[in-house]
Amino acid sequence: MSSSSSKAGPSKPAPSSSFKPKVIHKTVDMLRRNERAKAGGKGKENEVLGGVADLLAASRDLPGAIQVERFAEARALEILALQNAMKLAASQANTRAFQSLPRHLRRRAASHNPRRVPKRLRGRAAAEIDPSDPTVRRHRKKAKLLRRGNLRGESRTAQLRKRQRSKAWLATHLFHAKRFHMADLWGYRLPVTPTLKSFRPSYRAARRKATVADVSYFRTLWVEGDRGGVVAVLSNVCAGTFAGKQYENGRLARVLLYHPDTFPRGLIGPADVIWTPSLPASSSQAGSVRVLLRVHPSILAETAAALDTAVAQTPPSAHAVHTGALVDDMAAFEIMGPLAGRTIRRVLRAAGDMGTVKKDAWRMLEGDAADGTIMGFKVHDPRLSFPPARVEPTEPVTSAGVLRTALIEPSAKLASSALWDDAARRAAVPAFCKAGLDHRRRELGVPGTRLRPLAQDDRLDIVLVRRHLPHAAARADADPTADGFSGFTLLVPRSWAQPLLVSLVYARAYHVGLEERRVQHREAGTASFPEHYGAVCAAGRQWEDERGKERARRWVRRPPGRRVEWESVGTWAPFVPDWTFGRQPTEEDAMNGPLRAREPWLLTDPLLAFLPALLRAPAPSTLLRMLNAYRAQRGASFVLADHAHALWDDAVVHVDVECVGRGRMGDLAVIYRLGADERAEWARAEGEAGWGAREHAQKLAQRKAVQADAIGYVLSANYSVSRGRGHGLGTLTLAAWVDLAAQSQGAGVGGSAGGDVDVWVKVRNPDGTMCRLARARAIA
Repeated sequence: MSSSSSKAGPSKPAPSSSFKPKVIHKTVDMLRRNERAKAGGKGKENEVLGGVADLLAASRDLPGAIQVERFAEARALEILALQNAMKLAASQANTRAFQSLPRHLRRRAASHNPRRVPKRLRGRAAAEIDPSDPTVRRHRKKAKLLRRGNLRGESRTAQLRKRQRSKAWLATHLFHAKRFHMADLWGYRLPVTPTLKSFRPSYRAARRKATVADVSYFRTLWVEGDRGGVVAVLSNVCAGTFAGKQYENGRLARVLLYHPDTFPRGLIGPADVIWTPSLPASSSQAGSVRVLLRVHPSILAETAAALDTAVAQTPPSAHAVHTGALVDDMAAFEIMGPLAGRTIRRVLRAAGDMGTVKKDAWRMLEGDAADGTIMGFKVHDPRLSFPPARVEPTEPVTSAGVLRTALIEPSAKLASSALWDDAARRAAVPAFCKAGLDHRRRELGVPGTRLRPLAQDDRLDIVLVRRHLPHAAARADADPTADGFSGFTLLVPRSWAQPLLVSLVYARAYHVGLEERRVQHREAGTASFPEHYGAVCAAGRQWEDERGKERARRWVRRPPGRRVEWESVGTWAPFVPDWTFGRQPTEEDAMNGPLRAREPWLLTDPLLAFLPALLRAPAPSTLLRMLNAYRAQRGASFVLADHAHALWDDAVVHVDVECVGRGRMGDLAVIYRLGADERAEWARAEGEAGWGAREHAQKLAQRKAVQADAIGYVLSANYSVSRGRGHGLGTLTLAAWVDLAAQSQGAGVGGSAGGDVDVWVKVRNPDGTMCRLARARAIA
C-alpha cells in the first residue's frame, strides 16, 4: 500500500500547468499603493481601476452560494473569540474589576487596593489604579505600617485584645464581623443579622435546606455530687422534669429555673439540663454524678447565685454537692432545617474507631430522633475534606413527610464523649496549621483533591443534640401536619469553631444571626428568651428596658411633624409594656390604701396542662390548689390562702396571636377583650361576603378601643410567611384568657375539649387607632 493512500481524507487534484493564482488585494494595500503612485506622479485612476479590475476578476472564481450552517460550524471558534473580545472590551471600558464581583464578595477599599479582590482579577485591578492618586499613596504608606501592627506601634494581637476589654468575642468573630451587623449584647459582640437582605432567604433555607447560627455565647454551669444531693439541689430551682431514666440515659431536659422556694414567682429563665455519663469506678470521684446546665448569658450570674443558695439549703450527704461554671472553651452551632443531618455528614467524616451504636446513629442522622437526644461522635479534621460537597435538595422535604418515630434511641453509650472531660476539651487544639495542610495538598498535584487522614492527623470529639421547634398548631393538635423546625445543636471544642463554620457555610448552610433565630421561634409559635419574658423575670425586664430606650431614641430623632403623638392615638406605653395599662387610681382605691405593685408571673409547663380545670372552675382558689400541689411535690411549703387573689390577678400566659383578616400587627400592639355583643358583630362581618361585609368590618375596625378592655401586649410580630397573614407572640393576663376561653366554649368557637382554646380578641398597633380581629391560643 502506498504512503499516499494511508492518509485520511479526499486527495486534491493536481494543478494544471496553465493555472495562475489570482491575488486579492486588501483595500488598505490598494490605498497605500495609490498614495505611492500619486507621490510618484502617476495617475491614480489607472491604479485604482486596475485594483478594482483585479478584484472583479478574482470574484468570478468565488462560489455563487454558501451553506450558512456549515460555514458557521467551520468558523465557530473564530466567531466565539470575536464575541468574547467584544464583550470583554465593552465590560472593561465601563466596569472596574471590583464591580464585576457579586455583592457578597465585594470588600471595602477595593477601588484603590488590588489585594481586596480575588487573585484572578488583581492584575486587571492594579492596571486600573493610578499610582499618582493621593489616596493610593496614602493607603500604601499606611499598609506598610499596619503590617507590623497599627500606626502607634502596637502589635496586631495587642490591638485585638484592646478591643475586647468591655466585651468578649466569639471564636468566629472575624468571620462574622465582615458579613453581619454586630451589637454588644450580654457581654459579647454578637452578630444580629446579615448585611445582605435575608428575611425570605433565611426562611426558605430553614424550610428546605439548612441554616447555621453560632450560639457559643450560651454559658455552661455544672453541679456535681451524689445523685440524691444533685436531684435535691435541682428540684429546688427547676420547674419541669429533668431526672429519671428518661433523661439520665442520654437525653437533654428543657426546664425553667427559679430562685429557691419562690415558685411560681422568682423566675430566672430557661435552661438545658444534661446528665453527663457516669464517672468510672477507678476515679477519685467514684459514685458522683455531674449535671451540666446550659443557660443564656444574661442569667448566668443569677443562676449561679440561685444554685449556691440551693446547695446551702440542701442537707449534707456522703458526697458534698459542688457547683461552678465551665471555662469558655466550648463552641456551639445551631443547625436547623430538613437537611441539617445531611449537611453535617457532608462536612464531617466519622472516624473508624467508634462503636456499633454510634456508627448506626451516624448513618441515621438524616432520619428522625426524639427531641433532646444526645449523640457523641469522633470525627476527622474537617479541613482534610475541604471543600465539602454542597448540599442540594433533590426534592422538597417537609416534616409532614417524615415518619414520626424515634429512629435513634437515646442511650448512655451513645451520649458518651471525651468532650465532657475538661482536660480533654482544653487539649483539643489543632496539631497542624492551615499552611501545613495546604502544602500537603500542593504535593498531590491535582487541585480539589481531598487529603487522606493520617495517623498523626487530628480527631476531634463532638456532641450532637437533637432539637425540635414544633409548630404551635401541631402542639395543640389543631393541625398535626403543621410544620415546625428541627435540626441539631453541635458542640465542639472552641479552637475548632472557625474551621467548622467555614465548612458548614461552604456546604450551603445559610448563615443566620440573632434576628433570624427569633423569626424561627416566632414562625413555630415558641417563645424565645429573653424577648418574650419581659414582664416575668429580671433578664427580660432588662431586655425590654434596653429596647425601650432604643425606640425612644428613634422617636426623638424624628422631627415633631413626622412622629406619632401618642396621646392623640390613645397609647399609654409606646416604648415599654405597662401592665397597669395606664389606669389611674380612683377615689375608692385611695380610700382602701396604697395600690399594690403588680408583679406578673408566668403560667407555663407543667401547670399549663391543667388549664381545663380553671375553665371548669375559674376561681383563685383552684389556681392556688394547683400551685400548692406542685410545690408539695418539690418539698416546698404551701402558699397561704391570703395570696390567692394576688396570684390570680398577676398571672400571665404566653399566647400565639394570628390576624383573622388582612393587615398585620406590630411590636407592642395592645390586645383588647371582646364582649359578647362585639364578638357577635365581628363574627357576622367575617361570615358575610361582598362589599357590604367589608364595609361593616371596616366600621368595626375604626371603632375606638376602650382602655379598660386592655388585657395584654403583642411582644413581637410581623408578617408570617408560613401562615400568609399577620402573626405574633404576646402575653395575656390569665384571668382575661380564662374568661374569654369560657365564653368561646359556650359559643362553640374553635379549640379542643382541653385547654387549647382559640379565643377571639382585637389588637391595635401603638401608632394607630384601627383595631384588627385576631385569634389567640395559649402556648408554653
